[in-house]
Amino acid sequence: MARRDAAPQAEAVTYSVRTSVGIHIPRMLRGAGIDPSIFVRKYGFDLSLFESPDNPVPYDEYSCFLVECARATGCECFGLALGIQARLNVLGALGGEMAKAPNLGSALLIAVRHSAKQDRGLVMALQDCGEDVELRHIAIDSRVVRGEQISDASTALAYSIIRELCGPQWRPTQVSLARRAPLDARPYGVAFRCPIAFNQPAAGLRFAKRWLVAPVGASNTLTATAGELQSAALAEQVVAQCVRNLLSHATCKVTKIAEDMALTRRTLHRRLAQQGHTFEELMERARFSMALRLLRDTDLKLTEIAHAIGYSELSAFTRAFRSWAGMPPRSFSRRSETPTR
Repeated sequence: MARRDAAPQAEAVTYSVRTSVGIHIPRMLRGAGIDPSIFVRKYGFDLSLFESPDNPVPYDEYSCFLVECARATGCECFGLALGIQARLNVLGALGGEMAKAPNLGSALLIAVRHSAKQDRGLVMALQDCGEDVELRHIAIDSRVVRGEQISDASTALAYSIIRELCGPQWRPTQVSLARRAPLDARPYGVAFRCPIAFNQPAAGLRFAKRWLVAPVGASNTLTATAGELQSAALAEQVVAQCVRNLLSHATCKVTKIAEDMALTRRTLHRRLAQQGHTFEELMERARFSMALRLLRDTDLKLTEIAHAIGYSELSAFTRAFRSWAGMPPRSFSRRSETPTR
């Protein structure tokens, strides 16, 4: 199994994700001639985990497991093949809320606001790009060493869900992936049917803004009673909102973050202090998590990573990263290139 090296900075939060579209993993393993019950036990799971999309699993363990599935099946695009099978019902309560939205824009805003409450470790944002919009996401669990498969699965899942909501006529103008290009990128073009951009600061689906007002046409009877959306702890919410603002190029000043969370600056400071946190600490955690993900999964230049997490100068990013990780980002990047077998 892929080695999970110790995070340079202690991670206080255990992130989890729902099994979701992973319910199809046993069938995909069988199709590759692999006994799923034996295979999943090898990596500490029980086959029953994949019987329901609502079963929780640690984000970092799930990410590593998908890497091993890709390796065992010989399918470099395993995450893509998994996510493209998604239907709205694998989202549970969140899918029920999205199905009741009047249009795609409202459905996506529901997803952005509530996804972190049931799938922690992943942050989404909706970015205005002029005539287009982009639904972006990035993992924030710093313990994930290789996130390309779970990121591909999340991107393909989002693609499939939007097509279910809008119909087969919806199509993105570009798909961005926060990962290195695979040896054979053709399956991505076949799956998404649009230009693909690898080595991006965040994964995302870009499409014409006019689709935001398209009525939701999903024919399902999902309701929120499929499961309650649980509220994340305040510290997790702050980290997620900081990442969300970084993804959408919005300011990450405390006043803006508090406003986005429907709080006053004073209230946010007070509640964080009651839980033993400061805003500055959580803002740095958000930046550190994004930096780790981009260093591990992409070939972006350090200046590009610095810009993506809110630094205008490489020197400032280098100093900050050294304080977080005890080493400069270039050294960490070289260490991450060490084979994980």
